[in-house]
Amino acid sequence: VGGAEGAILTEIAAMECLKVKAIPGAGAAMIPSITSKRADTTAGSWYRTAERAKVVLLSDPVFADRLIIVSQKGVATVPDLKGHKVGSILGFLWNDDLQTYLGDSVKLYETAQAMYADLAAGRIDVVIDTYPSAKSTLEKSPIDGLKFEVPPADPAILSTVKPGQINFPVNLDNPGLVAAFNADVAELRKSGKLEKILVSFGFKPDAAEPGEPNLL
Repeated sequence: VGGAEGAILTEIAAMECLKVKAIPGAGAAMIPSITSKRADTTAGSWYRTAERAKVVLLSDPVFADRLIIVSQKGVATVPDLKGHKVGSILGFLWNDDLQTYLGDSVKLYETAQAMYADLAAGRIDVVIDTYPSAKSTLEKSPIDGLKFEVPPADPAILSTVKPGQINFPVNLDNPGLVAAFNADVAELRKSGKLEKILVSFGFKPDAAEPGEPNLL
């Protein structure tokens, strides 16, 4: 299991004298894998949302996953998006706000790979993404000269004001695992190890302080 979440889960497993067994699968299959008990939890930028809380138990927030603006021009704020062709991935929470704010200049993609291919080809100017998603895609298909900006909070795009809180969801019948996740993450945060892991993967230090639990 790679990325920041993989590193955090590996630390938690060590604290519990366990080992992580990775089961690959499509994103749409991850929550059903938990509800059917084929998997204990899942990694992949799973936000705490009201809809998700109906079918799985949500852990306390692990870290904040802030929206980023990716471009070669250094677009850094929500107002700066105007006048550019902007790409985002289907299913992201900010898409409705983006389309309301920017109209037809927003293009939604099935996959990150297709979106970044269009960015490289100049068919779009800007990508709205999360850091883990961007990093994972660009490691496989690098694009030179890209700049990654976390925009200031702007009420036009609610996700810049209220960022997603990453958590480790588990089956409704497994409250003990949620309790273990919560205790271990609290210990990793207190020791500073959580911040070190996140910073090593390119996050800003404040990502380790996601705030009080909320549901999007």
